Amino acid sequence: MLASGDLPDAFSYQVKDLMKNSSLFTPLNEYVDKCGPHIQEMFEGQPDLKSGCTAPDGNMYSLPTNRFDPSNTVDEGMWVNTEWLKALNLEMPTTVEEFEAMLRAFRDQDPNGNGIADEIPLGVCEESNVSDTEVLFGPFGVIDTEEYVFAKDGKVLFTAEQEGYLKGLQWMNKLYNEKLMDPEVFTQTGAQFQSKAQDPAVLYGVIMVWLPDAFVSEYLDIYEAIPPLKGENGEQLWSRARQPGGYMDGFAITTKCKNPEALVRYYDNNISTTENIMLWYNGPAGEGIWKYDTDGEHWMETSEFMPEGVSGIEFKRTVAAGPYSPARLWSKYDDLRIQEPRIKKRIAVNEMYIQYGIEVMPKGMEDPDTASQRALLFTDIDNYMKKFKANAVVEGITDAQWQEHLENLKRYNVDEYIRLWQVHYDSKQQ
Repeated sequence: MLASGDLPDAFSYQVKDLMKNSSLFTPLNEYVDKCGPHIQEMFEGQPDLKSGCTAPDGNMYSLPTNRFDPSNTVDEGMWVNTEWLKALNLEMPTTVEEFEAMLRAFRDQDPNGNGIADEIPLGVCEESNVSDTEVLFGPFGVIDTEEYVFAKDGKVLFTAEQEGYLKGLQWMNKLYNEKLMDPEVFTQTGAQFQSKAQDPAVLYGVIMVWLPDAFVSEYLDIYEAIPPLKGENGEQLWSRARQPGGYMDGFAITTKCKNPEALVRYYDNNISTTENIMLWYNGPAGEGIWKYDTDGEHWMETSEFMPEGVSGIEFKRTVAAGPYSPARLWSKYDDLRIQEPRIKKRIAVNEMYIQYGIEVMPKGMEDPDTASQRALLFTDIDNYMKKFKANAVVEGITDAQWQEHLENLKRYNVDEYIRLWQVHYDSKQQ
C-alpha cells in the first residue's frame, strides 16, 4: 500500500517502514497540542512514550498502540525447583559459588528420586530470548543483550568487548564441562527445550523462562525465582526488556486524510476512559473477556463469558480489535487492573530483578539511513557472535583466543556499530 500510494486515512497496526516513508504521513504534534488532552496526560505520565514516538526531525508521525505491561519490564527469570532444595536440605543460592554447589548437588544426589542420573541441573536454551544465557554474565558485570550493546553512564558499550564477558564465558565453560548445564544449550530448539522441561521425571533443577508454568502449570508453585547472583566483587546485574513496551509506530495518519484533527480527537477519545479503551482491547464489560470489580473502577480479565469450544484468541477477535486497535492501554489504566495470581507472581519477580537491570537501548523512531547501516553491520556481527559464544562455552577460551576475538570485532566494524547505536540512544534521552 505504501509503495502504490493507495492509502487509507490511517493505519492502526505496526507501520514498520514508517520512517522510510515519513513523507506519506501527517505530523501530529500540533493536533496533539490542540485537541489531545488525554494524549498529553499519557505523555506526561510516561515521557518515554513521547520520546519513542518522536522522529529525529522532531515530528510525531504516529501515536502508540498496544499496552503498558508491568509484567514485561525484564526478560527471563531464573527459577529453581524448591522441592529439590528441600529434598537435599539446600538454601536459595545468592553467590556464584553457592549456585555452583547447588547445581553439583542436583547432578549427584538424585533429587528427583528415580534412581537414575538423569537430572539436568541448569536448563537453558540459546534459541529462545526468554530462556537464553544472557543473564548468566550478570555476576561478572555485563549482560549479553540481543543487540550486543548496553549503556553505562550515558555511553553505549559492546557487551563482548568487556572483561566481564570473558569471565562469564569461562564460567559457563566450567558449568558445561562439569555437566551442570544442559548439553544441548546451543543446539536444541525452543520446542525441544520445552519437551524436556515437561518430562514427568522432572529433569531440570533450574530453568530460564518467563514463567515456569509455561512448561507445566504445577511448576508455578514448585519453582521460585533466584535473585541475581553476586560475583566476586559483589556485582549483580539483570537484563531489562526494551522499553517503552508496545508499538511506537502503531497509529499513523496518512497525508490522504482530509481531516487529521478528527482522527487525533478520535484516538484521544479512545483512551479517555476505562470503558472506551477496554472496548477496543477486550470487548464490552461483562460480555467480552473482562469485567469490573464490585467497586466499578478496578477491572480484571476473565474467560467466564467465553462460549464453550472457542479459543480465547478466536473469541477476542469477535468482540474486540485487540492490541492493534487505535488506542493504548497505558499505565494509568493498568494500575486499575486486578492481576491474576500468576501475573502477580511475575510482577513481584520483575520488581526484584529490575533493581539490578542494566540499561538497554530504548525503542523509538530513528533516522532510516542510520537504522539501515546498523542493520547491515548487525547481520555479520550476529553471525560471528553466535558461533564465537557457542564455541567458547563448549570448547573453552584462552587469553590468546580472547585477544584474537577482540581483533575480529575490529574487522567487523564494531566501533561504527556502537557509534550508530549511540546516535539512537542520545536521541531518546529526556
